Amino acid sequence: MSSILDGLPILPVFRVLAVATAFPLLAGPGAPRMVRLAIGLSLSVLILGSIPATPQLPVSAMLVLVPFEVLLGFALGYVFTLPFEVLAVGGDLLGQEMGLNTATQFDPVSGRPVPLLARLFEILGLVLFVEAGGMQLLLRTVAASFEVVPPGSILDPPLLYESLIENTMRAVDAGIELALPAAAVLMIVTVATTFVARTVPKLHVLDFAYAARLMLALVLVAALLPRLLPAFNNFADAAADRFLAALRESR
Repeated sequence: MSSILDGLPILPVFRVLAVATAFPLLAGPGAPRMVRLAIGLSLSVLILGSIPATPQLPVSAMLVLVPFEVLLGFALGYVFTLPFEVLAVGGDLLGQEMGLNTATQFDPVSGRPVPLLARLFEILGLVLFVEAGGMQLLLRTVAASFEVVPPGSILDPPLLYESLIENTMRAVDAGIELALPAAAVLMIVTVATTFVARTVPKLHVLDFAYAARLMLALVLVAALLPRLLPAFNNFADAAADRFLAALRESR
């Protein structure tokens, strides 16, 4: 049995399978296990030809190192979910100001209920990811991870965790920054409407304020859409670079 497994690239395959499992566009939580396995193996075939030769290790050593490869693959997949979280945070903030966060929709990709506007932004993120060459970026980053961290290497976990935490915080910041101008306008309109309703009650501003505010919010969302692609691309590229830099430092 060991002689059969000795020549197989077990460690790289496990890393790629973990990436495919963690990245929603490839195979989310709702996807069947056989689909995840097929996607992971297909990606492994595509990537194995461009990575350095895997060192020949005994089967016992490879089994010990498999958890490290799986954790690294999960970390890679998680980094590439963060650009979608940028759009989700922005959509959640805008939905809160629009009063739409009370209505949620089940997201089959992430497996959780999300607000309607955040769900719209996440769907746009999936389209933008494919349209902007995100899959090529993912494959390049996974292939580069094998050059930076060859299969069987042991990393320094604290530096890797710090990189993931930093990328997560930057994703939240980028999402707030993306939606903040529109959210600020809606907040100002809400304060002005409340002030007018209190000072001049005969105008009955509140009778039509919600509809007018919702129309303004839709205009602001339409104006925000052209900013989604640059924000998405810039964050995805920067997150991949930061993660690879953290891998180099953690060796």
